[in-house]
Amino acid sequence: MAVAGASMVRALADEFASCELECLGVGERRALVGRIRRTQSLLAGVLSTLARLDAADVGPAPAVDLLIADGSVPGAQARREQRRADVAEVVPEVGQAHEAGLIPPAHVDAVASALGRLDDEASAEFAQHGAWLRDKAKDLPAETFRRRVNDLARSCESATSAAERESRQVEASRVDAWIDDVTGMGITRLTLDPVRHAELHGRIDAAKASLVADGAKRCAATDVAAFLAVMGGAVDGSGAGGGPGSGAPRISVHVDLETVRSGFHPGTLCETDDGVAIGPAAFGRLTCEAEWWVVVMGPDGVVDRAAKVERLATARQRRALAAMYPTCGHPGCDASFSRCEIHHVEPWNGSNTTIDNLLPLCVRHHHAEHDSGWRHELRPDRTVVAWRTDGSEVARGGPPGRGARPRPSGTRAASGSPAPPDDQPP
Repeated sequence: MAVAGASMVRALADEFASCELECLGVGERRALVGRIRRTQSLLAGVLSTLARLDAADVGPAPAVDLLIADGSVPGAQARREQRRADVAEVVPEVGQAHEAGLIPPAHVDAVASALGRLDDEASAEFAQHGAWLRDKAKDLPAETFRRRVNDLARSCESATSAAERESRQVEASRVDAWIDDVTGMGITRLTLDPVRHAELHGRIDAAKASLVADGAKRCAATDVAAFLAVMGGAVDGSGAGGGPGSGAPRISVHVDLETVRSGFHPGTLCETDDGVAIGPAAFGRLTCEAEWWVVVMGPDGVVDRAAKVERLATARQRRALAAMYPTCGHPGCDASFSRCEIHHVEPWNGSNTTIDNLLPLCVRHHHAEHDSGWRHELRPDRTVVAWRTDGSEVARGGPPGRGARPRPSGTRAASGSPAPPDDQPP
C-alpha cells in the first residue's frame, strides 16, 4: 500500500478511537462519511491488487481462494474483486486509479461488466480509451458513468459480435423454482435476456395499469395478480384480453435519429429506459412486435423531440393481411395468422409501415429473420422468397390465400343452383 494510503487508514482509525459519533454535528458526520468512502475505495483497490498479483503467480481460481480464505468474504464478493483485478490487466489506467483509491468500486464494476460482453478484438479497442474512462470515472456518478461505458462498448462491438452475444443471452435464459425451507413459500426465479425481460415487464406494467383502473390498489398483491395474468394470457400488452403472445409490449427505446433512418453505426444510441443496450437483431424484432416510443437525441445528448412511433400495423392493415394470409407468410408454413407477428420486410425507417412492406410471420420464422440472418423478399406480386445468410434460397411462394376448399365427397349444390366449379368454394 502507498504511504499516503496507509496514512489515510491510520488517520481514520485514530479518529474512530478518539471521538464519540453521537456528538458529531451534521457537517462533521458528512465529512466522516466521505473519508470512510474514500478509505473503502482505497482498500477495495488493495484487494484488487492482491487478486491481480496472486492470479499472475498461480492463476485466477487461487486468487479467489485467497480472498475467501478466512471465510469473512462471500464468494460472490471475491469474484467481483477478481473481475476488478481483470480490469487492471486490460485497462491499466482504470486499474491504477482504482488501486490508488481514486475510483469507486462501482465504476470499476461497470467497466468489468462491459468488458465481459466484448470479444478480444473489441476489448482491445475498448482499452484504447483507458485515459478517457479513468477521467470520466473520477467525474461522473456511478449510473451516468455506467451508461457512458455501455455506449463506448457498443461502439467497439461489431454487429456480428452483438448478435452472438444476444444469442448467448437467449440460450442462457432459464427458470428456477424451489420452496423456501423457512417460510414455506414457493419461489420462482426467471433469468431472461435483456430484451425479453423488457418485453415481459412491459406486459406486466400494462396488466397492472388495467387492474388499477378497475379499482385494484397499488400494492404487492396487485403486482402478483398482474404477473399471473400475463403468464396465464388473461391480459395482453395493451391491457385487453388475449393469449399470452397477443398484444404489443409497451417499451420505451431511446435511439438516435441516424439509427432510425440508416441503421446501426459506430455511435448508435439504442437502449431501454433502464440503459439496457439493444442490438440490431433485437431492435429489428422490436420494431415489429412492440409498442414503443422513440426519443430522438441530438448530438449534445439533449432530447430533440419525443413522439409515439406509428409503426405497428393498423387494424385495417391487419384485416387486409389476414384476408391474404390465413397462415404464416413464409411459403409452406401452416401456423395460423392469429399466431403471427407483422414483420417489416424492409427495416422500419419511420415511414414505411405500408401494406406493401408488411408480411405476417410466425414466431419461428420471425426469429429466423431477425436472429439467424434469414431474409424474406416480398415482390410486387406478393411472391415471397426466403433466403439464408449464405444467399441460398429456402422457399418461394405466393400468399396462401383463402381460395376454394375441396367440397366434401357426396355434397350437392342447393336445389335450383348451378353446381360451383371445382376451383371455387361451396
